[in-house]
Amino acid sequence: MTFRRAAAATGVLALMASSAWPATHPSDAVAAPRPAEDTWSLTDVLRTDDGLVVTGTIGHHGQHPARIELSAGGSAVPQGWCSAVQVVNEEDLRVGLAQADGDECALELGRATLQVGEQTTFSVPVADPGGRSVDVVLAGRLTATGVPLDGRGPSSPDPGVLTPAPRVTAVVGRSELMTTRFTRAGAAVTGQSVDLSTDVLFAFDSDVLGPDAGAAIAVASQQLQAQPSRTLSITGHTDSRGDTAYNLGLSQRRAEAVRAALAAQLGAGWTLNASGVGESDPVADESRPSGHSGAEADAAVAEAQRVDRRVAVVPG
Repeated sequence: MTFRRAAAATGVLALMASSAWPATHPSDAVAAPRPAEDTWSLTDVLRTDDGLVVTGTIGHHGQHPARIELSAGGSAVPQGWCSAVQVVNEEDLRVGLAQADGDECALELGRATLQVGEQTTFSVPVADPGGRSVDVVLAGRLTATGVPLDGRGPSSPDPGVLTPAPRVTAVVGRSELMTTRFTRAGAAVTGQSVDLSTDVLFAFDSDVLGPDAGAAIAVASQQLQAQPSRTLSITGHTDSRGDTAYNLGLSQRRAEAVRAALAAQLGAGWTLNASGVGESDPVADESRPSGHSGAEADAAVAEAQRVDRRVAVVPG
């Protein structure tokens, strides 16, 4: 199966939901994971007459043996469903939730307890949100995008499928999903490309890499070394706040800083081209949505701005 793999999902045992239901995008239903002890990787998504089956592997990297489990999400999640595993229809952003077994996700595990360094397979039934291409959230992290599915899915609504609030498509549309994309140390992998969150790389208004940038650069370097091209385009982006000319210069300086850091990690044999485009190429709509309260509209704009603040690294 071919799909765009995001950075490996990271989670912790007994992940809990943290916000009211219904959610407006996948991350609303799942608390942000703490430092990872487990890595979750997607193997396949199979469409059946009874819904979807998501399969993958889990690796344990903590200091002690651990029982693998995921909380179904508590009282905020509809009874019988689990929000820590989600499949998202790329066309209309409907979200299919995993089935629950009591207060845990209904995971079928090769082994329920893992020693340090061990891994196991898992499968979990998920409500089918329809569509021919889906994104997959495992343990609260966007793990893969563009996973193709056969057929169109169920013709009637499934109780385990969430229909996003109108704000999702009205405000930032498809890029609302990107709020979960900076998944691993501030890096998000889509296919062979990497987006780096400048909120992680830099302090406000700075072009000097901060103390948390090293981990993001390391993730990017690892991903880029695994693909064949040895030419990279590194493009800095800002949000729309502030002076346009200043943002253009800041994005250029930040791209140059990332270029230098990647060059040191990747070594000889690479051609790295850095440029900045400022606020001219957004991936989210930063305009203020109408028909919403002041606080909700402010939050939507702030989230869109956060998505737009990035350095994109594209091979070729």
